[in-house]
Amino acid sequence: MLKEMKIQMNKVQDFLDAHINLLEDLRKSQPLQNQDKGYLSSGPVKRHNSQTSDPPQMQQGSSSSSENSQTSDLPEIQQATLKYKMVISGKTFNAHQQILEKVKALSEEPDLNLIEQEDSNQDCQAIIVFCPIVSRMGTDIDAAMTQVKGSQPVILVLMHHAHEPKHVNFMKTRDGVSNVVLPFHVFYHETVHGLLQCQQNNDAISEIRKALLQYADIQTIKDTSGKTQNVAASNYGGIISIPLMRVQTFLKKFS
Repeated sequence: MLKEMKIQMNKVQDFLDAHINLLEDLRKSQPLQNQDKGYLSSGPVKRHNSQTSDPPQMQQGSSSSSENSQTSDLPEIQQATLKYKMVISGKTFNAHQQILEKVKALSEEPDLNLIEQEDSNQDCQAIIVFCPIVSRMGTDIDAAMTQVKGSQPVILVLMHHAHEPKHVNFMKTRDGVSNVVLPFHVFYHETVHGLLQCQQNNDAISEIRKALLQYADIQTIKDTSGKTQNVAASNYGGIISIPLMRVQTFLKKFS
């Protein structure tokens, strides 16, 4: 494996060295070009000849086609967008916001963009209910579901107030709440200012994300952020970052 990586890196290094040398040659030729420009500026001005130079329209067309070519070469990624409404039936110590941030931050494809619809008249694709369990589970769930308006799928997040994670019994969907997706259990406490750091919460967040993706709009877009290239580079443990830094440093001289 290391030998293959070394061979690949040698190829990358040779490729970058060749381009650096080419850029250095171009840079050295700039003073000569500047002298030629100075000489030409002192001479007579030539009229535009359509036979010897391209008209402005053709030049603009060439530039546009070049930009289109660069865009078409970009890798494609999937982008998921979900419009949701949120119901919070009790005190969460900001754990509900932490859950949403962790769901969006998971580095998995597709990227998930969550858009909250705060206006009651706005349409949504799902409703996320954060239900702290402070008395009896069934009673707290019933109280939370009375705040749900609409027939959209409900992502029911049962939030257990505890110092540490514990076993919870599987709860079947209750009568009258058939639009509830399988409940998800998380653990939180005010002493840690929200979510506990535990595997149970990590698993729940991953499952919540999967459930939300079932109702999201997913489209394929061009990756203009460079994320795909960054992920590919990270697979080499940052080995190719050194030659890339050399190129970036060199190119700054031309900016």
